[in-house]
Amino acid sequence: SIAPYRTSRFPSFRIEGLSEASLGCCLMAFLQRLAPNGQQWSAYCAAVPPASDGEGRLVGAWGECMNSAVVFEVCNPDWESMPGFQDGPAGQVIDFCNGCGFGALCHLLEAGEGAMHEELEASRGDPYAFLQHRARNGKTWKDYCGPMEPARDSRGFVNGAWGECMTAAVIFEHQNREWSRLPNYMEDGPAGQVINFLLECTHDPYLDAMNKTEAASHEAFDRNQRLPVFEDVY
Repeated sequence: SIAPYRTSRFPSFRIEGLSEASLGCCLMAFLQRLAPNGQQWSAYCAAVPPASDGEGRLVGAWGECMNSAVVFEVCNPDWESMPGFQDGPAGQVIDFCNGCGFGALCHLLEAGEGAMHEELEASRGDPYAFLQHRARNGKTWKDYCGPMEPARDSRGFVNGAWGECMTAAVIFEHQNREWSRLPNYMEDGPAGQVINFLLECTHDPYLDAMNKTEAASHEAFDRNQRLPVFEDVY
């Protein structure tokens, strides 16, 4: 189950056990950005330590966060000149992890960063490049959604894996405003790639519901409202 995003996009919060100096890491620009469930990355990651799967791959909240940081660096090659990003998005994630008291596990993030850069490089030219990004369970969105039958909530929004994937795609588009200039997204944007994959998986009956979910998610982001828009399937 993923916690919904509520009220202010930049809420004030206190994480028990963190010093004021460590909490200052939360003010880093990248950590203020949104996770796929609508929370700031700082709030999303701080409560749990980094984890790896049986293959040593970074998974969980920190895996999602590092993947997003790597994607941001690729999408914004001039990030060093952007206010608040001087230490680099991935560097900020590692520093924040250390500030949360998980310094002994920072090597998982460092290894994950390198592996994720390699994965993104390998995805160039892939019509489903966005689906090569990773969900919280460590799987790519493509591997996560591919075998799953879409589901709808009581209001007709797609939820479950496909709904989470569309939410992540919408957030990506809003937080990477220049995405249409990237080679992997010139023909179809992240949300469009999710829909194309839905159709390739022969889930045509869910097309209208997925379009509805995308439109509502864009509107919710623009109006600073709750994300994800769907009712949890779990």
